[in-house]
Amino acid sequence: MIDKAPAKEERERVVILVKEGKSSEYWNIMRGFLLQWKVEENQFLDSFKGKGILKEEIDNYNRARDRLAYINRFLNINETLIEHNSTFLERAESQVSKVLKKVESFVS
Repeated sequence: MIDKAPAKEERERVVILVKEGKSSEYWNIMRGFLLQWKVEENQFLDSFKGKGILKEEIDNYNRARDRLAYINRFLNINETLIEHNSTFLERAESQVSKVLKKVESFVS
């Protein structure tokens, strides 16, 4: 059982690794694959809008919804890891920085 939070240095190392990984060619390939899969799952779900779901299709429909939830979760894994390994103040600084950039671009 882990009852101790990782040391600050370890959290910082994880954040750096994840940020570097987000820009890797591997992640871009994986992300492209996941986005295409998401499109296909959405198309499958959309096919039920006009005709409804038959009793024997309920399991397939539910599995497609589950897959879509997992795909979305996996697509957000980098942000989840960064958030988990950042302190409250680091997250607040990041959010303030984003807001300032938006304000600066709006004012310019």
